[in-house]
Amino acid sequence: MERQLFKSLRYHIATLLVILPALAMAQPYAPEPCPSQMPPAPPALDAQQTLPPAPPLPPAPPVVVPPHHSGWQEAEVYSYSSEKRKTFEKTYKVNKSDVLNIDNKFGNVHVSTWNRNEIQVKVDIVSRANSEQAAQEMLNKINISDNRSGNTIVVKTEMGSMNSNGRHQSFEVNYTVNMPADNNLVVKNSFGNVYLPDMKGKVDLHVRYGAFKAGNLTNSSNSIKASYCRSIPNTIGYLNKGNVDLAYSTLSLSNTNGINGSVKYSDLKIGNLSEVLEMDVKYSSFKIDNVKKNFKNISLNSGYTPIQLHFEDDSAFDFNVNVQFAEFQVDRNLVKFTTLEKGHTSAEYKGKYGNSTSKGSINITSKYNDVKFTK
Repeated sequence: MERQLFKSLRYHIATLLVILPALAMAQPYAPEPCPSQMPPAPPALDAQQTLPPAPPLPPAPPVVVPPHHSGWQEAEVYSYSSEKRKTFEKTYKVNKSDVLNIDNKFGNVHVSTWNRNEIQVKVDIVSRANSEQAAQEMLNKINISDNRSGNTIVVKTEMGSMNSNGRHQSFEVNYTVNMPADNNLVVKNSFGNVYLPDMKGKVDLHVRYGAFKAGNLTNSSNSIKASYCRSIPNTIGYLNKGNVDLAYSTLSLSNTNGINGSVKYSDLKIGNLSEVLEMDVKYSSFKIDNVKKNFKNISLNSGYTPIQLHFEDDSAFDFNVNVQFAEFQVDRNLVKFTTLEKGHTSAEYKGKYGNSTSKGSINITSKYNDVKFTK
């Protein structure tokens, strides 16, 4: 009998040792509050209080094999005993309807224009290691594929599995492109920089972990996407119209007729805005140095981002500004309010800016940072 009791007791103790840690990790159940039980709204902020902090930025993923000449800075220069090279080069006859699509990683893409009805693509591939065998093996794993289907030419960097040996090996894949300015261009590049000249054709640019510089992009359907592009300032001289999406990046846009898109954890500065803008902006900085007096519409949905808009002389427009835990800053001599409603944590401002007939409209929603209009 005593032996059976001992076995039973030992079994129950073992069971408890399994169950108790799981119970300790479990979250207690709490029913969703009904509307009458909802917590009160947070109090309004006064001059001595600070805004809630923005969430921390997630770290960028590690780069296993960084390139040498694509804007990346190494802590120390490593000397390789062996270097291997190979080149891909091809020329394509084209008309204005043809599209060039470049897909690259670990290197730069440099585009130039010329007055020929052809596109020339040259790719220089370089591998470096501490032995000729290692450098050659790495070089053999990097190839360029090209395909022409319909009016689209695709040139892509293909890579086999790379073994990481720290700083004891490196490679880079650099594109040099010559093409007519009228043709459409698609460039996708990771871990490197992109350089674009003045282009009349549609530009679809996607850069990750690098930088880009572009001249005047005059097409009305451009697309610019950048993520983790902060190491070198990114610039565009002129963007006629298009979509801009930034994440953990910067962009200085000198002139634009109109853009739409999103900005997250980024810095966007626009020199001159002529017509329209529609953007979601979160945890960023956003500034327009000069909004032209004949602009049509500006629509901004903002959070944790200071909004600064500077208007040209003689501007006149209708505005609707909604703020939460923030303020609307404007010279009261420049505006006439038709609605001014202030709540515990929010406020709504509707009215007219300027003395002449309104030519445009502005709609802004901002949370946790101020909106400022200046002349």
